[in-house]
Amino acid sequence: MQVFVDQSVIPCDGQTPLAALHVARVVVQQQERVIIEVRVDGQDWDGDADSPVAGRPAGTVAFRTAGAKELVTSAWHDLSDLVGQIGDSQRAAASKLQSGDVPAAMAELHGVLEAWQVVERGVREGAAILNIEPEELMAMAGRETLLPGLVMELKKIQTAVAEQSWSDLADFLIDEMGEMAGKWQVALGELADKLSGADGSTGTAKG
Repeated sequence: MQVFVDQSVIPCDGQTPLAALHVARVVVQQQERVIIEVRVDGQDWDGDADSPVAGRPAGTVAFRTAGAKELVTSAWHDLSDLVGQIGDSQRAAASKLQSGDVPAAMAELHGVLEAWQVVERGVREGAAILNIEPEELMAMAGRETLLPGLVMELKKIQTAVAEQSWSDLADFLIDEMGEMAGKWQVALGELADKLSGADGSTGTAKG
């Protein structure tokens, strides 16, 4: 079995994609890179150890990687843009609540909550790739309270919906959540900038 990491051949004693994956992870971690694609005999494989492909002998396993810092930096710039869109959607939901169109507001709010979950998950996944705790990561931007603060504010939204406090919810979306979106947009941009500066303040990437 031939095993490639970005077109470079690496030695592997095993004959299965799973064996190749174990070896490749060690190699890419040493290079502070991340595996972003695996192809087994020309077919995509998601790396699932329980899939039939994992333990089946293969002729060729090819891994494509990206620099960990570059990957996370790009993702966080995208998240910063997403937060800008979240702010717009929050204001739109509030406007619909103020006009009495609750069903339309709830549809807008559903998208808002899902988008905030994407942001939170993106920060945690980025921290994991960089081998650093999310809280330590946020401290780099002087925003230690942002993650727990976001969780708390989202719970307040859910409570307001359950209580059908539409007027209070509209004000909350405009004021507190508008401020929250602004803080997150700035923090994500700052984190991405710090990371792209390669100042060595982050941990070692995980493969």
